Amino acid sequence: MVRSLAIASIVVVLGALSAVGVGAQASGPTIPDVLAKLGKSTNLSGFVGMPSGTPPSIEEILRKTDMIVRGTVEGAKARLSDDERMVYTDYTIGEPAVLYESRMLESPTPGSRPPISFSALGGTVNIAGLTYTLRVDALPPLEVGQTCLFLLKDDKDRYEVAGRYYGVFIISGQDVKALTPVQGFAREYIGQSAAAVAADLVAKRHRLAAGGSGQASNNSSWLRWYLATGSVD
Repeated sequence: MVRSLAIASIVVVLGALSAVGVGAQASGPTIPDVLAKLGKSTNLSGFVGMPSGTPPSIEEILRKTDMIVRGTVEGAKARLSDDERMVYTDYTIGEPAVLYESRMLESPTPGSRPPISFSALGGTVNIAGLTYTLRVDALPPLEVGQTCLFLLKDDKDRYEVAGRYYGVFIISGQDVKALTPVQGFAREYIGQSAAAVAADLVAKRHRLAAGGSGQASNNSSWLRWYLATGSVD
């Protein structure tokens, strides 16, 4: 049977998000502290509710995007944040096809690309035999084997989902949809193919990188080919 954390504990989690931001230091008990006090059950949980207000535009998310990559979720491992008040899942992207990046990643082997991984809020951790799950309503967990378009932000020592909840699109065959269930986000992509969405995202990001001048991307011929073939192989 799953027990929910006490209201005060959930407020600590939500307060850390709303008051000081994800990844910042916050006051109050850590998740291990809470588990030690409420750990009569082996399954405890907390949640982060849906964001309020109007969802951001695609352009707003792209301004925060340092890499656009298409690939398959190859691995997932949850961990505590550095201050032990949040849970993140580190995902590994297999067979990555980088469509845009603001800087080149260094590789120890010429001609190869280092593995691409990123962090997303939420997940399940096991601490001293007790299980704690942080559910994020605006960012459902990814499953190993899913193929996606990832919009990633470079956060110094790791990548994270751009816009916190919005930078993942699930690809199924030729179809694509935003992972987030937030109503109204990416409405312009409804009914479009994965190739068309990828090409549009890359073109918009290049235009933003050029200062929003509207000039054509220097990858425009590649984009036309990608849009026509739907492939980066």
